[in-house]
Amino acid sequence: MLHVFDSIGALTLAIEYHLAGKRFQLGLGAINRTRTAIQQRLLSLPASEELEISPPSSSQPNIYECCRLTALIYGVAVVYPIPNSHDVFQELVRRLMDAIQNVDIKMFGIDLFGVLLWMVVLGGIAALNTLERPWFASKLAFIVRRLDIEEWAEMENILDTFLWLECACSQAGRELWDEALAVADSAASRLTPDIG
Repeated sequence: MLHVFDSIGALTLAIEYHLAGKRFQLGLGAINRTRTAIQQRLLSLPASEELEISPPSSSQPNIYECCRLTALIYGVAVVYPIPNSHDVFQELVRRLMDAIQNVDIKMFGIDLFGVLLWMVVLGGIAALNTLERPWFASKLAFIVRRLDIEEWAEMENILDTFLWLECACSQAGRELWDEALAVADSAASRLTPDIG
């Protein structure tokens, strides 16, 4: 999986260079052939139940399936965008939500919260106009509090270390960020006694 993610990261960099008009070793035709091959490799990653891996210990949750599903969302949105992808996103969002719930985010140590942030943000972006969107916004609010993130730019700096293409993800990510802040403000106001 990490080899596939490295390839996706290199492709993302090539896309960024191309969009910025910078010179890059690969031409547009080569980028297109590469993205097709990378998407095929991504789609070929087996689901966690197809792998023979030992159960994760209670101190280190198995996040393979969460990462695989998040990368599939990124693949459909960025690597090889497809038209009318709403149904595909809905299925991936439901599966990602179940996978994250199965590993229980409270088990994620602070060192895994960056990965969790990436999963929740991409899942939340893909969950636009679905019943699952508030769940992702509330989980993002929890992570933002745990990591003490105060500004969108700070969060995007973390996301940029994962599979993230600013021109494709930032605006929708910022909208999810605003929703998460509203969730956090609402929770804080319920905890604050009314002095008025």
